Amino acid sequence: MTTKHRVVHNGRTIGIVYISPHPEFAGHKVGSIIPMARKGKWTDNTSEIIFENPVHDICADSTPDEKIIEALLGEAAIEPWKVKIVADSLV
Repeated sequence: MTTKHRVVHNGRTIGIVYISPHPEFAGHKVGSIIPMARKGKWTDNTSEIIFENPVHDICADSTPDEKIIEALLGEAAIEPWKVKIVADSLV
């Protein structure tokens, strides 16, 4: 089963995390984080969301999702103590 989480800083989503079973390696999970940034302004219609370099990692099924998310945050240069992880939905 795949889980989806939002990385939230000051009430704004700054990343999305997916954790799912590895399609080829039984007993492993794939974790992915896609950092996001906002650019432009709403007032002049130049606002856009930029998806930055995604980070992926493969972990054993026994690794808790929280540890996978923490490792992915570090790889994406997001300080874990500054953000809140919100379970968004099951995909």
